[in-house]
Amino acid sequence: MAKSCYEILGVNENATQAEIKRAYYRLVRQHAPEVDPEGFKEIRSAYEQLLTSDGSQNLPTLDVNTLEAKVLDNTLTSLWNARKWKAAIDTCQLALEKWPDSSYFKYYLMLAYKKNGNSGKAVSLAKELYKKEPANRLFIKELGIAYFDRGFVRKAIEFLRKAYDLGVKESLFLYDYAACLHANKLYTESQAIAKEIISLYGDNDDCAFEVLLSYEFLTMAYDTAFDQVVNPDEARGFKEISDKSLDFIISHPELGDETSPILSFILPRTVKTIEYLDLAFANKACRAIKTFEPYFDAENTHNMYSWIKYLEAYYAAKDKRLNKYMIERLRVVEGYSFDSPEQKEFKDLDTKLCLLKARVLSVQLVNIMEKYYPHYADQDKELLSVLKDSEKATALIKKLKPRYSFLETRYIGVFYTDFPRERSTMFINNNVDLFSQATSKYSKPAIGRNDKCPCGSGKKFKKCCMGKRIYD
Repeated sequence: MAKSCYEILGVNENATQAEIKRAYYRLVRQHAPEVDPEGFKEIRSAYEQLLTSDGSQNLPTLDVNTLEAKVLDNTLTSLWNARKWKAAIDTCQLALEKWPDSSYFKYYLMLAYKKNGNSGKAVSLAKELYKKEPANRLFIKELGIAYFDRGFVRKAIEFLRKAYDLGVKESLFLYDYAACLHANKLYTESQAIAKEIISLYGDNDDCAFEVLLSYEFLTMAYDTAFDQVVNPDEARGFKEISDKSLDFIISHPELGDETSPILSFILPRTVKTIEYLDLAFANKACRAIKTFEPYFDAENTHNMYSWIKYLEAYYAAKDKRLNKYMIERLRVVEGYSFDSPEQKEFKDLDTKLCLLKARVLSVQLVNIMEKYYPHYADQDKELLSVLKDSEKATALIKKLKPRYSFLETRYIGVFYTDFPRERSTMFINNNVDLFSQATSKYSKPAIGRNDKCPCGSGKKFKKCCMGKRIYD
């Protein structure tokens, strides 16, 4: 049994025009005309059938002034409102048998064909209308859209561009035009059209979803262009669009689950311009993710927070306000290494004790972390709260040291065993990859208790230098 238009778009029969639009835009992203032409045609046809004109178009008026024509027009109107497209086609054909030159009935026959899924016949009629009135921007636009519905993207661009130059600015038309341009790798033009949608409809809440899609489309265009030509201007433009898209997303929480796939598309791609981003952008992204987290699935949630971790870690490595102990703590919280559970436990104890020992300085760092690195601060909030209280800090040191003392005999080259005396090799070098530095520092093989002592005495390590801390 054939699916209904509502089933194709995944909406119920009481869906509003806004819900139908959202469903259409969401599906078109998954079935682009150049990737899945048949799927696109089905989706587009279903959308055309359910779409109601918003009254903004200058539609043709009845061009036959007879009583019979007016009766047929009233019949056509009733059938149109009832979405009975086959009957509407029959009525238009009956009228054209009597008045074959009527642009009015020919226009509605073309629309009825589109809504009934007869895209080939719709193209033929759109051609006739354009040939008869080549300066009519409505007919030019409809021919371009008919080609687009049919999957003839290159032909569609020719007429969509003409309609655009003649002043057609409807949001759906502009989105289709931008999609055609992008499909033909005309990225600069597609970016300009997407920006125009944002400029024209950015303050119109009824078009919020179209604007959101335009931000996604701009990200796609910049992302593709950035892969081909890398230059500072492109990177700054990419960053600016990403920044504005987050502002828009945060200001429209009512978009709900429609936002999650777009947010998960936009954010990971901004990593390409990480040198041009900043902490303010990372914090804004974190707020956006938290706002729409209920709409993410588990995998998307993990991916989004991994991206935030990466961004904050990148800036922490360059933040001169953070000391080496706090940066090392970030690495531990991040958990990038492939250490054994015991090694991870030791790193955790080591960095905690360093920060607790230098509590006076650490309090200042806590304020920085909470303000500028909220994701990390949230992950390590228990330790950060203890650092603000001297009594709790002292108590925690006493609690952690026994376990630390047991584990420290197995590892060398750590922070707390040498605290507060500092060694130059322990300072953070901003030109060094922090994660590789962290791995190398903790990857030295531990000297076993029953191994031969490295001093060359021939004795077991536990019987010789183990307690002298020579190899720390």
